[in-house]
Amino acid sequence: MSDYVAPDFYNQFSLMLSAALDDIGVNMKTVNMRRRLQLALEKILDIQEKLTSSLAAEVAAAEASSQ
Repeated sequence: MSDYVAPDFYNQFSLMLSAALDDIGVNMKTVNMRRRLQLALEKILDIQEKLTSSLAAEVAAAEASSQ
Protein backbone atom coordinates (compact mmCIF):
# COMPACT_ATOMS: atom_id res chain seq x y z
CA MET A 1 0.00 0.00 0.00
CA SER A 2 1.21 3.48 -0.78
CA ASP A 3 1.87 6.20 1.76
CA TYR A 4 0.47 8.81 -0.63
CA VAL A 5 -1.35 11.66 1.06
CA ALA A 6 -3.54 13.89 -1.09
CA PRO A 7 -2.76 17.59 -0.86
CA ASP A 8 -5.18 19.65 1.21
CA PHE A 9 -6.60 21.42 -1.84
CA TYR A 10 -8.11 18.13 -3.07
CA ASN A 11 -10.56 18.11 -0.18
CA GLN A 12 -11.52 21.74 -0.83
CA PHE A 13 -11.80 21.08 -4.57
CA SER A 14 -13.99 18.04 -3.93
CA LEU A 15 -16.35 20.06 -1.76
CA MET A 16 -16.55 22.86 -4.34
CA LEU A 17 -17.17 20.39 -7.16
CA SER A 18 -19.90 18.64 -5.19
CA ALA A 19 -21.58 21.98 -4.49
CA ALA A 20 -21.40 23.00 -8.15
CA LEU A 21 -22.82 19.68 -9.34
CA ASP A 22 -25.59 19.89 -6.76
CA ASP A 23 -26.41 23.43 -7.96
CA ILE A 24 -27.03 22.14 -11.49
CA GLY A 25 -29.06 19.19 -10.24
CA VAL A 26 -26.46 16.44 -10.30
CA ASN A 27 -26.73 14.56 -7.03
CA MET A 28 -26.66 10.93 -5.91
CA LYS A 29 -30.26 10.47 -7.01
CA THR A 30 -29.32 11.50 -10.55
CA VAL A 31 -26.16 9.39 -10.53
CA ASN A 32 -28.02 6.31 -9.30
CA MET A 33 -30.78 6.81 -11.88
CA ARG A 34 -28.19 7.00 -14.68
CA ARG A 35 -26.44 3.88 -13.35
CA ARG A 36 -29.73 1.95 -13.32
CA LEU A 37 -30.52 3.20 -16.81
CA GLN A 38 -27.12 2.09 -18.11
CA LEU A 39 -27.50 -1.36 -16.52
CA ALA A 40 -30.96 -1.73 -18.06
CA LEU A 41 -29.60 -0.75 -21.47
CA GLU A 42 -26.79 -3.30 -21.15
CA LYS A 43 -29.35 -6.01 -20.30
CA ILE A 44 -31.48 -5.08 -23.31
CA LEU A 45 -28.49 -5.15 -25.64
CA ASP A 46 -27.37 -8.51 -24.21
CA ILE A 47 -30.82 -10.01 -24.79
CA GLN A 48 -30.90 -8.56 -28.31
CA GLU A 49 -27.51 -10.09 -29.08
CA LYS A 50 -28.60 -13.50 -27.78
CA LEU A 51 -31.83 -13.41 -29.78
CA THR A 52 -30.02 -12.31 -32.93
CA SER A 53 -27.40 -15.05 -32.68
CA SER A 54 -30.06 -17.64 -31.87
CA LEU A 55 -32.15 -16.57 -34.86
CA ALA A 56 -29.10 -16.61 -37.13
CA ALA A 57 -28.30 -20.16 -35.99
CA GLU A 58 -31.88 -21.27 -36.70
CA VAL A 59 -31.82 -19.70 -40.18
CA ALA A 60 -28.49 -21.35 -40.96
CA ALA A 61 -29.81 -24.71 -39.78
CA ALA A 62 -32.97 -24.32 -41.85
CA GLU A 63 -30.95 -23.41 -44.94
CA ALA A 64 -28.62 -26.36 -44.43
CA SER A 65 -31.50 -28.81 -44.06
CA SER A 66 -33.27 -27.50 -47.17
CA GLN A 67 -30.28 -28.10 -49.41
